[in-house]
Amino acid sequence: MCYYYGTVGIQYGRLLGEKMSVIRVSSDFQVAIPEALLNKLGIKPGEEMLVVERDGGIILTPLPRDPVAFLCGVLAGETLTRELVEERGQEVESA
Repeated sequence: MCYYYGTVGIQYGRLLGEKMSVIRVSSDFQVAIPEALLNKLGIKPGEEMLVVERDGGIILTPLPRDPVAFLCGVLAGETLTRELVEERGQEVESA
């Protein structure tokens, strides 16, 4: 969800019960993320973040420290292969 600077964006954030901060872009195009938010998310100096533009806003997402551990188990459970085999079996039976 993107928030726009101004009364509408701030009021929208209040309606959702979200804590919001206003930050300033430096002359070097840098921004400082509020310390309380960094601590809450466990972000340390030097860590990488994903930057995405969406709907006229900027979304920052911390990248996992260990991508392999992060993805471990992501494909567990139902697989597309099983579904395709079952679907193909039904096609063969109806033919």
